[in-house]
Amino acid sequence: LEYRIRLLSTAPSDGVVRPEVWVSYSSHPGDAFASMRNYSAVAPAQAVVSVSGPSVSLTSSVDSATSSASELVVGQSVWLEAVVTLAEGTLYGAELELSLSRPDIVRLVEVEGVWASSGSVTSTLGLSSVLVSASAALEGGQGVNVTFGDLVNSASSNGVAESVTVRVRGYVLRDAGAEQGALLSASAEVRSSTTAAGTVTDWVSFEVVRALLSPASVSPTLFGSTDGGDEVTFTALIAHTGASDATAYDVELWDSGLSSGRYFVSGVWVDGSWASSFVRSSWSSSDGTLVVRVSSLAAGS
Repeated sequence: LEYRIRLLSTAPSDGVVRPEVWVSYSSHPGDAFASMRNYSAVAPAQAVVSVSGPSVSLTSSVDSATSSASELVVGQSVWLEAVVTLAEGTLYGAELELSLSRPDIVRLVEVEGVWASSGSVTSTLGLSSVLVSASAALEGGQGVNVTFGDLVNSASSNGVAESVTVRVRGYVLRDAGAEQGALLSASAEVRSSTTAAGTVTDWVSFEVVRALLSPASVSPTLFGSTDGGDEVTFTALIAHTGASDATAYDVELWDSGLSSGRYFVSGVWVDGSWASSFVRSSWSSSDGTLVVRVSSLAAGS
């Protein structure tokens, strides 16, 4: 004979369901004196049904200071997003841990959100309460442990992937560890009462980069002798060496000689374009002797 069962949402995700099958029978179909004997036999080998478990995917994103999500510069904002995909059923005692290999380079400062893919996914603690408790458990910016209680996926369609997402924001410190070429990683791990430690994980890696600019090369353009009242044009070359593909921002050229009061800047051109906002009629030490500021300088330029 065959019989069919339907697993309910209480089935343990990443666990097993064990039917306990046995057979009963009697010696007579119903004798008049009720002297028949009832017998039973337990199946020698019970069936085991394995229930699918969760998976986790960790991705990163950064602000516009770099073009690659795997490259970091000092002061940059970093986001980590962990998506826990749930099998239909219940993940009992579910937890998500996000951790950093180099908390001396990146510090996590905020759990921005915890949300489900649909109303079919619920937490016994309530996702809003999960967000509050996760924000309080940032562990000094080194990582965060998100406790869900029991995560229930009550959907009945195998074709729809249901999930819970956690998004965390951090930033790159200016401490000594954040030097050119430093490597670090972030990892995500899902654990539950039925999910063994270290079996459901994912990670992303980063490299710290910095712009490397050559010292400004300055040369004057002279036409014969000069005296007071003459204009002298200086050509200053500031080059991004390209040793790193990080962009340099707020590049500034300074001339401390301006504070002497013996000359002032009468004109500034950047790549042939007139930069009138940096021309002043007088200069002093309080001006900071700034000649020009360029908003950004890309690698190789």
